[in-house]
Amino acid sequence: MANSAPQANVSQTVLKAIDVLECIASATDPLTAPDVAQQCGLSRPTAYRLLTTLQSRGYIANEQSGLYHLGMSVLSLSKNLLD
Repeated sequence: MANSAPQANVSQTVLKAIDVLECIASATDPLTAPDVAQQCGLSRPTAYRLLTTLQSRGYIANEQSGLYHLGMSVLSLSKNLLD
């Protein structure tokens, strides 16, 4: 069902943001922004912009060390699914 939408109606930016979330979720250790850019095939500016946006909504957390990991908003989404 996820692939049923016509390509013209798919937002490439949203797909990239989901790629970033999935990349961070599957990593065994927190990642740097350049790591995310490389693993997702993104430019560094795009990776930083997506990380900053996801962080502003709590989906990504950065502990002032430059390392990114999933944030608490991901847990909230999961909780809503289970309720």
